Amino acid sequence: MIHRILAAAAFGSAAFASSVPEPIEPALALPTQETAGEATYLRTRTVSVVRNFPDQNGSSLSTLPAGTLVRGFRVSEGKPPFREVEVAGGFPVWVYGKYLQPTDVDGVLLVTGSRVNMRPSPDLTPNSMALRSKLEAGQRVKLIERAGRAAALGEDWVRVQAPPTARAWVLADALTASEPVAAA
Repeated sequence: MIHRILAAAAFGSAAFASSVPEPIEPALALPTQETAGEATYLRTRTVSVVRNFPDQNGSSLSTLPAGTLVRGFRVSEGKPPFREVEVAGGFPVWVYGKYLQPTDVDGVLLVTGSRVNMRPSPDLTPNSMALRSKLEAGQRVKLIERAGRAAALGEDWVRVQAPPTARAWVLADALTASEPVAAA
């Protein structure tokens, strides 16, 4: 099923010129083929790049070592095809601090906004297109670093570990079928 990319028009809009991102941006429909049934367990064949968008030009979020277990979902229709995946333990993303607050646990932040964007870099450029997955109010995330420690949390970009349910994209040819790992 082919969808239009709705966010393309937003790249030239005033929303990207603002220094404070909004928690919600237009829905981004990606060209995909739905996979049949439930998620598929896969392993990376080689070192694989996790990207924010199913394209070689998508920004890198993380690099997975060969043999990493992921849950695979739909496959993009682009050439080359990419697979939407969840990575156990999540991956690093940037979130605007306005939508986070400290908790009583050191290094853990509480998400205060609804549908908060996760980005590959601490800015609003087209190269930092937000993931389709969003953070929701009440979720807790692990603090990795801040972009500008001198700024107040609400005026700074914050790098956090995305929850394990956050989805991103890996080159489909870099993945191979795997059995789920049984709990010990």
